[in-house]
Amino acid sequence: MGANLKRRNYFIKKTFQLKFIGVLLTLIISGSLILGWVIYRMANQALAQTFYRSHLQIKSTWEILFPAVTVATGLAIFITGTITIAMVLIFSHRIAGPLFRVEKNMEEVAKGDLTVKTKLRDSDELEMLARTLNLLTERLNKQMKEIKTGIRKLSECLQEPNCLKDDSKSKEIKDNLGHLNKIISRFKL
Repeated sequence: MGANLKRRNYFIKKTFQLKFIGVLLTLIISGSLILGWVIYRMANQALAQTFYRSHLQIKSTWEILFPAVTVATGLAIFITGTITIAMVLIFSHRIAGPLFRVEKNMEEVAKGDLTVKTKLRDSDELEMLARTLNLLTERLNKQMKEIKTGIRKLSECLQEPNCLKDDSKSKEIKDNLGHLNKIISRFKL
């Protein structure tokens, strides 16, 4: 059973996934460029100061660059981390918000409210899911109305005296039962 659930296609929502990968790659490249620029600026400054004071003390390249590399790395991590957190919050909001709304609406449908409409923003990633769920509830609502109408007609007919003795009423009851069976047979139970 577990073998049937194995995912073979990793690009399910290709546009969203590619956009998300692009944003993350942009953040990584931006962080690398910031790190390189800061190291260059600080190393250039450190080398100039060390050269100016070289008559006092000669240091190894690593001793000169270590403070610059440390500060540059910390700064790049902070900037890239802040931007990454902001982007992840934005993207997760575009997914988690709609999922929360869909979940709440489906709880209402499970309670029997077939008038629920799931409304999401056009920019939300799960808007197609919301449309599909709305279609599902509309169809269920229509079928439940047909079942209610059929039951009401059968109840009205059965309350009439001599209902089952009248051939036209018997045919009406059979037709209503056939229609109800047809509606119910659409469901897999």
